Amino acid sequence: MHYNLYYGDALQIIEGLKRKAKAVRWHNNRRMEFFGVAAQEIEGKERLREEGYKAIDFDDLEKIMK
Repeated sequence: MHYNLYYGDALQIIEGLKRKAKAVRWHNNRRMEFFGVAAQEIEGKERLREEGYKAIDFDDLEKIMK
């Protein structure tokens, strides 16, 4: 099976993570936050990266492993 994560769905996941991060009380005055997604394939991952998010899929892992 092949599963795609589409840009809009990835953005919804990231927005949910951002909401949840606000509830975490840990080094709030000095922590850095990074948000992203990982999936088998992410359609629109370059756009997500341009917007400052982390996005990694199997194609990226394959390049790293070579």
